[in-house]
Amino acid sequence: MLRCLRYTLAIAIALTVQLSGLAQVGWIEGTVGSSDGSPLPGATVIPVDQASAGMVTDQDGKYRIQLTAGVPYTIRFGFVGYRTEQRVITPIAGDTLTFAIRLQAGVALATSEVFADGERTSPVQRIDPKVASRIPSPRGTIEDLLIQAPVNFNSELSSGYNVRGGSFDENLVYVNDIEVYRPFLVRAGQQEGLSFPNPDMVESITFSAGGFEAKFGDKLSSVLDIHYRTPTTNQTQLTASMLGAQVQQDVVSEKGPVGHRRFTLNSGFRFRDNSYVLGSLDEGGEYQPRYIDLQTFATFDPDGYGPWEMEFLGMYGQNDYQFIPTTRQTDVGSINEALRLTIYFDGQEVTSFRTGFGALAVNRVTESTKWRWITSAFSTSESESYDILGAYFLDELERDLGSDELGEAMNNKGVGAFLNHARNQLDATVISSALKGSTFHTPSQSFWEWGAKWQAEHITDALSEWSLIDSAGYISPHPQDSIGYV
Repeated sequence: MLRCLRYTLAIAIALTVQLSGLAQVGWIEGTVGSSDGSPLPGATVIPVDQASAGMVTDQDGKYRIQLTAGVPYTIRFGFVGYRTEQRVITPIAGDTLTFAIRLQAGVALATSEVFADGERTSPVQRIDPKVASRIPSPRGTIEDLLIQAPVNFNSELSSGYNVRGGSFDENLVYVNDIEVYRPFLVRAGQQEGLSFPNPDMVESITFSAGGFEAKFGDKLSSVLDIHYRTPTTNQTQLTASMLGAQVQQDVVSEKGPVGHRRFTLNSGFRFRDNSYVLGSLDEGGEYQPRYIDLQTFATFDPDGYGPWEMEFLGMYGQNDYQFIPTTRQTDVGSINEALRLTIYFDGQEVTSFRTGFGALAVNRVTESTKWRWITSAFSTSESESYDILGAYFLDELERDLGSDELGEAMNNKGVGAFLNHARNQLDATVISSALKGSTFHTPSQSFWEWGAKWQAEHITDALSEWSLIDSAGYISPHPQDSIGYV
């Protein structure tokens, strides 16, 4: 009897707790539709103070949420493109409240048309010339700045570069609208020396890796367009390092009658000696590279004002490279077959480049028209001479990791010799005259550019070189215990 009373009391307590819990909640249900009564499926119904209890309406626009009874809730009803409605509702314990919500369409903004007027620029990249002085490089040329552009350098000693897989001679270089040239006989970066553009004299640089304007010519890869600075104040700067020195000077005259400077001069001198860098190459020997360069850019305004102006750009460069090789040692192969090639040299190589350049430009600028007549002459004399005799030994190296002679030559695999001879001479002269103009037509707001160019080239190229190879397969002694061994 006592056990039955306990069970009855436990069931009564459980029912009391459950009924008490049910008495603490209420329900809110209804529909959400538009102003014309159409249901809005996916509309949001969210209690602001209890967002976790929110929901979205079903395909008929119906909703039903459960909330704590006796507590006022701010219910937010919303749908994309309609104004949000809010109602303050207090659920009743154990009861259901029904609300039909009608949302008003949002205010539509008036459409408007926007017109943009602009000019499509050419695909060029502007490069800051001041960065050149902060780039550590054995070249010391303006081409060092192209590391910011999509180009590849085959050698850190050469100013030649490749763009999009093209050849080094497919790149155009212009200085003040005048095409400049690289040496023709160069076969190694250490022979090349200084390139034409002087970084200290540059005002602006633009680079295009394709899609450039037709006025730059028909080379396939790229255009490097450089403009030298027209000075505004007198100044001199000097730079020196272990690889050379350079001086740059700006000179300006007194102002003319209407505030123009009648004469300006931008000059630079460069000297470079890369023997310190070349001494670290695999081929040991005596390197004597000497590169000098003198340039000047002058402007002259004949009467201090008016439409006429003259410019002169001159350059003289002398690159001398002398190399007396002594030895070269190169290790090749793997741990299974390690070999060493040792070459002993006799002879020398002498390379000399002499380059001269001059250009005169006459400009006439009016309010709507610009004329520019450029006459230029380029001359180069290049010579390459060498007689190099080499005797080489191919040795097998000690591979035993426990040996004291690990990495030393243990067995000679063969010997041989070669002789390289060259007497190459190239002389080139390029003379050109170009007339360029541009016109701005005010009534039609159009801009026209045009030009005509005449150019004559005379190149004399005399190549005389040969190589004699005494193959190791013919003069190597026979291995021991083999036929013919003595």
